[in-house]
Amino acid sequence: MIRDRLGPALWSSYFKFCIVRDPFEKLISAFYFRKARKKISTDSSEPDAKQFEHWLLAAKLPHDRNKYLIDGQFCLDYIVRYESLAADLAHVCAQLNLPWNPSRLPAFKAGIRPPEATVEKLYTETSREIVRKAYDFELRTFGYSMDSLRNAER
Repeated sequence: MIRDRLGPALWSSYFKFCIVRDPFEKLISAFYFRKARKKISTDSSEPDAKQFEHWLLAAKLPHDRNKYLIDGQFCLDYIVRYESLAADLAHVCAQLNLPWNPSRLPAFKAGIRPPEATVEKLYTETSREIVRKAYDFELRTFGYSMDSLRNAER
């Protein structure tokens, strides 16, 4: 809609970017955020990995494809990765000739996810497969994988 309203010349002149996050991490964050807000009911007698798996099976998983695809085609100039947020935002600011002050970057939802809620501990084979199927496009397009997360946690 925005592209259509701007027209091709103006649309092409804009620097277009968005933020992406590894789907495996993103879903852990979403699970604990919704759990803290009591948006999901869980059986507290079950281990978190089992609760997480049940939630993945039942939830409408969040997707951001409408932020970077138009008619199935990638439409942005740059991707900011959540995992390298400060450095990537510094790049965006440089690109736009804007001052960058990383100390002004807020930390939203901090402290909701327990420190022990890691990819290694929460993902079962079933939950890994759910994410692989639901986020195949993101995993392929942005190069995310379970292996890269395991290495990052160590």
